[in-house]
Amino acid sequence: MRIGKLFIVGAAAVGIAAVGHTVPLTEDFAAGGDDWTLTADPAGPAIGSPTDEASFAGRSGVVKITVADDETGYDRFFADSGSALDFVGNYATGTGLENITAAVQGIKFDFYVDPAGPISELSIFLRTTSEHEWYWILDDAVVTGWNTYGANVSATDADTGFGVWQPEIGTYDWQTDIADIAQIGISFGYLSAGSEQIYAIDSFTIQEEPFLVPEPETYAFLAMAILALGLVFRKQVDESLRAAFAHVRV
Repeated sequence: MRIGKLFIVGAAAVGIAAVGHTVPLTEDFAAGGDDWTLTADPAGPAIGSPTDEASFAGRSGVVKITVADDETGYDRFFADSGSALDFVGNYATGTGLENITAAVQGIKFDFYVDPAGPISELSIFLRTTSEHEWYWILDDAVVTGWNTYGANVSATDADTGFGVWQPEIGTYDWQTDIADIAQIGISFGYLSAGSEQIYAIDSFTIQEEPFLVPEPETYAFLAMAILALGLVFRKQVDESLRAAFAHVRV
């Protein structure tokens, strides 16, 4: 029984520890997005026009991007070494990053898609000083209105969902590249909509915890672990209660 108790308690502890939090690094755009850059993707003048909005679509302090109805193509919006907050550095260790002291494991942001303005592609991208670019494509998840999007990051494995862009530029190696991030942001594509297209971004965050919501089986495991923990200590609790009330007479 001792081994069984140790395993069950350990399993519950692991499940509970997984929901802990450290302080993330977040750009909330409350002071505007002037220190972030909007360009065409991969380079050139931007298609959309960014404006700082004190209030928009139920949010305060966001960057709105407006696109003419007949425009198509791609833009990217990103932080680099010129941004007020330190989003560039070593994502494998946290070196050079503000608030971050360990490996970056999660990236997330809030993005608004106007119901009248379709979007052809939405991605998170990472760019190194050697111009290597990695993309996490979010197409299947994009909906109209505000929604939170994100990706998990591994210090050792790009197969979590990142793929390369322009592979002809040098030799790509995820472990090398993740330690040398010079830009981070989002890329999005426009479709001719027949009306003005409007998008917005808020609360761009990197963090030391994974972003993706645990799968249902993860919740099931946690529930089973907590139940098992209760069963392990039930006898001890019952004995303690009996001892506490042994002197009570009705």
